[in-house]
Amino acid sequence: MALILQPLIDGFTDMTVNFATTPTEAAIKMSTMYGQYALNAQTPLGGTANAASVLAAAEALKNALIPIFTDSKEAATTASGMNAAFSTFWSTIIFSPAIIPPAVITGGSSLESKLNSMGPTMDAAASINLLAAGFDAFTKAVQVTCPGTPPIVGFLY
Repeated sequence: MALILQPLIDGFTDMTVNFATTPTEAAIKMSTMYGQYALNAQTPLGGTANAASVLAAAEALKNALIPIFTDSKEAATTASGMNAAFSTFWSTIIFSPAIIPPAVITGGSSLESKLNSMGPTMDAAASINLLAAGFDAFTKAVQVTCPGTPPIVGFLY
């Protein structure tokens, strides 16, 4: 399987309908949603993410998001913190067959820039689609190196 945009759209839609009442609840919802999405990631050679490592990375992501959602009142600060948290998420995922660690977050699609591009006047559906597309583009810009002669360098898909 490969990364699919629709689960992100569905997850963000659910988060707007069933709005989190605390930063911890928001962090749980977001990290769970993204972890489920990440399970479908594949390397350029068709390697898949190890489920146990994705669950562990999602737990660490949740713990990183709680203070961001608790302390950040400025959109730019929140976007910067989320960019760092989601970048760290990918550096801990184990793939099978193995990649040469760690996964590298490229500058091609900064999550921070995607989040900062959202305007306050957008309707809910447009915001959800832009947010999901931003996370999807960010994820597909995660660069991995697969062993071989020569090594294969490519992006998650």
